[in-house]
Amino acid sequence: MKTGKTLLFVSGILIIIDAILSTVGLVMAISGLIAAGATSGSAEAAAVVSFVAVLSLIAAGIGIVFDVFAGYYGIQAYRKGDAKTLNRAYVFGIIILVLTALSVLGMFGSTASVYSWISSIYGLVVSILYIVGAFMVKNAMKDNSNK
Repeated sequence: MKTGKTLLFVSGILIIIDAILSTVGLVMAISGLIAAGATSGSAEAAAVVSFVAVLSLIAAGIGIVFDVFAGYYGIQAYRKGDAKTLNRAYVFGIIILVLTALSVLGMFGSTASVYSWISSIYGLVVSILYIVGAFMVKNAMKDNSNK
């Protein structure tokens, strides 16, 4: 159980760090999109770019919120060790795994940079480790309750 709890704790911290870095990157990307739209010289182009910027903000913001909750519940499951917190961690872990997998799938056929691929694969690996840690703790709790 200790290994699973440690894995859940460390991956939860990594997810929170990733959410913080994603927030910084999101602000920079949105600023760049808005600046590109403002300098395009066309009102229609500026409107389209602003619309895309807002959609990007919403999508990335939702992902960041799920990351923060998953990280929080992972850390709390490590500290408390109760089934309710662990179940929440597990659910948020599955949600971020699905969102990350969709992000990776969306990159196929795109002109994404190597950094984007590495970042997405990193997110996928950390999400999987998070779920594995939650699964290990959940199984250990079941084994302890059956004794």
